Amino acid sequence: MKTSGFRGISVCMGIGLMMLAQTTVFAQQPSEREKQLENMVHTLLQRVDELEQRANQSEAAYQSLKEQVENQKSEQPASSAIAPAPEKKANEIDWSWNNGLNFGTEDGAFKFKLGGRIHNDWYAGSIDDGDFPDGTRFRRLWLNFSGEVYNDYEFRIQYDLSGAGTARFKDVYVGYTGFDFMNLRLGQFKEPFSLEELTSSNYITLMERSPIDMLAPVRETGLMFYNEILDGRVTWAVGAFKNSNAFGDGEEDDAENGDWDVMARVTGLPWYEDNGAKLLHLGLAGGHREWSDDPLRIRSRGSFSRGDYMIDTGSFDADAMDLLGAEMALVYGPASIQAEYQRADIDSTLGGSDAVDGYYVMASYFLTGEHRAYKEGVFSRVKPNNNFNPGEGGWGAWEIAARYGYFDLTDVAAAGALGGKINDYTLGLNWYLNPNMRMMWNYVHSESDDVSTGDQDADIIEMRMQYDF
Repeated sequence: MKTSGFRGISVCMGIGLMMLAQTTVFAQQPSEREKQLENMVHTLLQRVDELEQRANQSEAAYQSLKEQVENQKSEQPASSAIAPAPEKKANEIDWSWNNGLNFGTEDGAFKFKLGGRIHNDWYAGSIDDGDFPDGTRFRRLWLNFSGEVYNDYEFRIQYDLSGAGTARFKDVYVGYTGFDFMNLRLGQFKEPFSLEELTSSNYITLMERSPIDMLAPVRETGLMFYNEILDGRVTWAVGAFKNSNAFGDGEEDDAENGDWDVMARVTGLPWYEDNGAKLLHLGLAGGHREWSDDPLRIRSRGSFSRGDYMIDTGSFDADAMDLLGAEMALVYGPASIQAEYQRADIDSTLGGSDAVDGYYVMASYFLTGEHRAYKEGVFSRVKPNNNFNPGEGGWGAWEIAARYGYFDLTDVAAAGALGGKINDYTLGLNWYLNPNMRMMWNYVHSESDDVSTGDQDADIIEMRMQYDF
């Protein structure tokens, strides 16, 4: 920007105006004409000076602004926010914490999780004419490693180190999830039967499952197809399994393992609102189990894991068992009800087909307003509205619960085996300090009528410190 341009333009304008003035005052007297010309020139020169001053000010402002822009460019760091975001790379690892240590490639093709659980129990009580050892033990001490590779392949390796430090398999499997219509799993894992059994021990409401859980098959080695449809409102699973030992081994010439199970389960959510704060779960499961040389034995302690069994059939020869299970759960905000009925028709040498059955009904209520979490046909992790942090006024989540369970083995006992029936009552109080830690207190009262032990009662107090990730 140059001020000399303004002066040239001003002089030209002055000459033009003088010529116009001469033309305008041509007919006037010379003295008057000269005065007018002199005044006009003086006015024009003043105007030129004003324009030069403004031009100089504009030039200074322009130079100042230019310098500021240059300084900002030189001071701006290389990692400026205006720089384009780097593309995610397949060989770079991203670490995060989400109820466990998660890591994987930034493109999401590989995902891994390290996890585990610690369940430390303390207990005291008594059984009429029976033995109950007061004390403490690690009910569960698990480590697991799971993940997804190449987007569509899953795996899980899980070991239980409790029980005198002897490692045992839990879930050990691989799977494929790339089909739209189903998923495939192969290895050792839980058979698809029973809402209570399939819900992780980290998330069950009371410390121990109900007495009828003795009918539910647990982990066997097999092949299972499963999926969820209708936006997760319906789940289904069907699988075939070999009876196997604690390390997943099952062979036909093994006296204790090797025969087949076939099991299936379907669940539905006819009512689901507020992201699971209100729901109705219904489920039906069934299957067939076979034995060749392995005697069958069904027994239960009640809702505690130590001490003598309250009812016990003893070992008797059986060829097969047909299982049926019906399940229901209602969640209405902080309140919930859960119930199951199970029946087993047993082909035994005792005299045809003998049936055993049982049920439980459980209710719970969150005093602090949370609700039970539900995912893919089972219950999941509870997240307190406020974690325990007295300094910030957080006291975690508090839940009360009660359950009645009934298990009847008298049909088998009438056919010549042992057995009986049990009435089991459990009260519970749960304190969720945060999503990964809770304290549990249970009081159990069990009443049994058994062929071998007669009528007896048990009263047990239990406490658990639990941490899982």
